[in-house]
Amino acid sequence: MIEIQKLHKSFGSQIVLNDLNLSIPKGKITVIIGRSGEGKSVFIKHLMGLIRPDSGKVIIDGTSLFDLNQYQLNDIRKRFGMLFQYAALFDSMTVYENIAFPIKEHTNKSLKEVTNDVHELIDLVGLSKITLPKFPSELSGGMRKRVGLARAIALKPEILLYDEPTTGLDPVMTDVVNHLILNTQKTLGITSVVISHDIQATYDIADKIAMLHEGKILLEGDTQTFKNTKNIVVKNFLNGNASPEQLKEI
Repeated sequence: MIEIQKLHKSFGSQIVLNDLNLSIPKGKITVIIGRSGEGKSVFIKHLMGLIRPDSGKVIIDGTSLFDLNQYQLNDIRKRFGMLFQYAALFDSMTVYENIAFPIKEHTNKSLKEVTNDVHELIDLVGLSKITLPKFPSELSGGMRKRVGLARAIALKPEILLYDEPTTGLDPVMTDVVNHLILNTQKTLGITSVVISHDIQATYDIADKIAMLHEGKILLEGDTQTFKNTKNIVVKNFLNGNASPEQLKEI
């Protein structure tokens, strides 16, 4: 579904992505892990064409993203949905208005059709209709994630990006969100890319895992590949152990 070839990006003298290569399979959940500051957010912005690389390619279903003009790029972005780290809901809008927003902006559907779509979406993410007139400040963290997901899939995307979906959640709500990701992928058959620090959650949901380190993919494979790895950098990260070099940074 997505092919990344020799992706390179620097900001001044800082190299963030260094000839990165990765294949993201269609209809599967790929989880990108790595230390804070390793460029995971920069990487995911390249997937949507929000940042242009210094060199390299992002190929979406056979189409090279950075060969497109702005109109074509905007069109291909409609194939993406995005669940932001803290859901990024509009505080001044109700749940209904948040979910309806992309439908109203990008389709010519009638008010009745929009309302029907919103009702279907909240059912899909396990929300009750009584939440529709509420504002984000009246919702729990888990409920905000569900609303954010409903909005992210409102235009029926082929690719869904998750930025740290379990950040700030307790273990029970983390498990709920993991099941939500799995059910969404299974129900809609979409290609999912998840940025995560949560190793257990990664093991629970990933079809494929890729670890980003020093601008490159250090290791990629299934859960068993990572559990069995002998690579000391990967093992330290998975076990939550700081290296001597990292301890010197404190």
